[in-house]
Amino acid sequence: MKTYFKHPECLNGEVFLSNMSLENYQNLEFQTKRKGNIPYDGIGDELSYENWYPIFIEQQELDSLNRSLQEVRDLIVKQQ
Repeated sequence: MKTYFKHPECLNGEVFLSNMSLENYQNLEFQTKRKGNIPYDGIGDELSYENWYPIFIEQQELDSLNRSLQEVRDLIVKQQ
C-alpha cells in the first residue's frame, strides 16, 4: 500500500497544490489560494530552494473546477 505525505501546513478543507516561486503564486487566479512557509517533496523531505513556497487551495474550489488535482497541477506547469 502506497503512503502519501500530507503537508503539515495543509489546513482542514484544503489541498496542497504545488511548491512554487512567489512570482508564480501571485499569478495564480485561485480565490482561495494560500502561501505556506516550508516546501517539502512528495515523501516529506524539506526542500531548501530560495523563494519557494507550498501553495494550498480549498478543496471546495478544486471541486468546482471539475478537474482532478493532477489535471490542475499539469495546467499550472504549462502556464509557468
